[in-house]
Amino acid sequence: MHSRLGSPNILSTLSSGWLAVYFIGCAALAMLRWQSTIFTEAYNRLTGLLNTPSAEPFLYYDPLLMVSILLVAPLFYFAFRARFSNSLLIFLLCQLALWGAFWWSLHQFAMITPALEISSFITLALMLGIVERLHQSPLKPLLHSRQQWGVAAAKHFQEINQLSDAWNILKQLERNHDVLELNYLLAETCERKREYELAISIYRWLELQKRGFKDCKMKIERLTHMHQTNPNMSGTIIMDQTMLMPGEGLQPPTLGRYRIDSVLGKGAMGVVYRGVDPAINREVAIKTLALSKEFEDQDQQVARERFFREAETAGKLNHPNIVTIYDVGEEQDLAFIAMDLLTGVPLDQHNKPDTLLPVSLVYQLMLQIAAGLGYAHQKNVVHRDIKPGNIIYDDDKQTVIITDFGIAHLTDQSKTRTGAILGSPFYMSPEQVQGKKIDQRSDIFSLGVTFYQLLTGHLPFKGESLATVALNITTKKHEPVRKIRADLPASASRIVNKALHKEMSKRYQTVNELREALLSALKRDFKVNPFQ
Repeated sequence: MHSRLGSPNILSTLSSGWLAVYFIGCAALAMLRWQSTIFTEAYNRLTGLLNTPSAEPFLYYDPLLMVSILLVAPLFYFAFRARFSNSLLIFLLCQLALWGAFWWSLHQFAMITPALEISSFITLALMLGIVERLHQSPLKPLLHSRQQWGVAAAKHFQEINQLSDAWNILKQLERNHDVLELNYLLAETCERKREYELAISIYRWLELQKRGFKDCKMKIERLTHMHQTNPNMSGTIIMDQTMLMPGEGLQPPTLGRYRIDSVLGKGAMGVVYRGVDPAINREVAIKTLALSKEFEDQDQQVARERFFREAETAGKLNHPNIVTIYDVGEEQDLAFIAMDLLTGVPLDQHNKPDTLLPVSLVYQLMLQIAAGLGYAHQKNVVHRDIKPGNIIYDDDKQTVIITDFGIAHLTDQSKTRTGAILGSPFYMSPEQVQGKKIDQRSDIFSLGVTFYQLLTGHLPFKGESLATVALNITTKKHEPVRKIRADLPASASRIVNKALHKEMSKRYQTVNELREALLSALKRDFKVNPFQ
């Protein structure tokens, strides 16, 4: 017999014409009982055959007769929907129970129950249910085909991330075990795609169809708790520029094909996650940018196009001092870049007076940074946001890797909806602050600021507001590095002063020039060769 899950909608059964015939037939039998002595004579003969004394009709004979019409109606449903053998078994059990109750009431209380009439109702329900089953049999291939097409369509919509459309199809199909499994998998996909409201709806539907189905109840409770503690999580995948990380027992979120495991860090423009590419089990770092949150509606398309163009350009860079980019994508207005998961810490962990690295090591690292930037400039790629926070330092290997190419070039206005400056203002060149056209010499200025800070633990240009910082960058001269730290070699002042010149034409014109100056100073002042 089909379970309740395997049965089509009960409303379709209630709309059956044969069910109407059943009720009409039962009504006719009831009227016949009241207008004729046929049933009375039949009971008299029956009690005579059973050698029982003459008995009176049951006290609630007529009300029981009326209620039995409705009580027997489910047999029509089973005869219509279930296997024939199961329907016949239920029919025989009902008849056996009915006539057993008749015999018991007759001998115990000398009461006659309406067994003959109800037996007729049961027989009529079975007969008409079987007739309806035969009537519907030609539709079975069509219904089976509809089921197959529905499953295929739902899977297609799930693959293209149209999850609501997939569920709208699945919940209309025959509710067998396979369909329930598909709904469960869809709900898990909704979790990973951070469609939490839809996931809750599907889990609740599954629990309604089959109580205790898998771990639906537990997931409903946990997702509902997440929703209550984070009321804005639904309808968007962004929460304060980050994704909601689920608790134990829930599906980890995904971006594109990547599974998100944890948060690595947060910045002004987005969040960096630790993720895994399940296809090859490779760990990656995933940097996100909430386009809809950061840009006005009219600027989003421009920002989106520029983001992908810059990311594609940066992805073509192949250098040991530049992070490898594997993939770029967008999901629900959240742009992301998947890149190599680096070991080490950002150099901003070593730009305070009490955390500075040895001076000779700073020179060595600057050589590596210059090598990576020089390679990028040869490929006509300008970084635009060189700063210690975008340079990862591995102390074990004593190497640095530059990250975040192209992020700062999303808008010519250099301002986002939230007021976040694209590019760190303390490291910007004068031409960048003024909104002028920039080239590789702007990166050289930013690299000079980074060198200054790694040597002294201080910024060359400060201010209590962005306007003050911009004014100082464009008009004020920085404090000499040897005034802050007297033990620095004279080469530090020469290199910093030239790199931080206000006029582009008076700076190093290429990073390779700066690298040559660093290399000469390293050999002359520290008597060491650069790391290989």
